[in-house]
Amino acid sequence: MIKILVLAFALLLPLGLNAFGIKVDKYDVPANQIEDAKSLSAVTGIMSKSVMKCMDTGKDNKKCVCENLDKLENIEKLYNSLLTKHPEWKGKMLYYETSTPEFPIYSHNTYLPGLEMQFAMKNNCK
Repeated sequence: MIKILVLAFALLLPLGLNAFGIKVDKYDVPANQIEDAKSLSAVTGIMSKSVMKCMDTGKDNKKCVCENLDKLENIEKLYNSLLTKHPEWKGKMLYYETSTPEFPIYSHNTYLPGLEMQFAMKNNCK
């Protein structure tokens, strides 16, 4: 149940921010940047799975993020290097599509302001 709520929150957060007057710009990732966007999505997915697995043991989100601080710091390093390479990504929700034989069109969204909020949380771990 918590996993469903977290997923729903992640999907609805941009809509909620728009409702409060916080503009969330979508960035259609061009083909030559998709591999970089996929690399960021992959490492955030690993972190999310680790945190959710931790939360399944009954621990709260903050404790689980702190237990995965090394992963979060690695994501932040990659994020910063990608922003240096693609400064137009800053503050955006990245959107791109991929395809496989199973899923002819598979849409991906990576909400970068949400990542920045998670990076700020690491200060609460010390």
